[in-house]
Amino acid sequence: VVDHTTHSFGKCNGIKFLVED
Repeated sequence: VVDHTTHSFGKCNGIKFLVED
């Protein structure tokens, strides 16, 4: 998974997952 703090939505097992705005 790619961790983009500016585009993070929620957390999956503590891992941020990328979402497209």
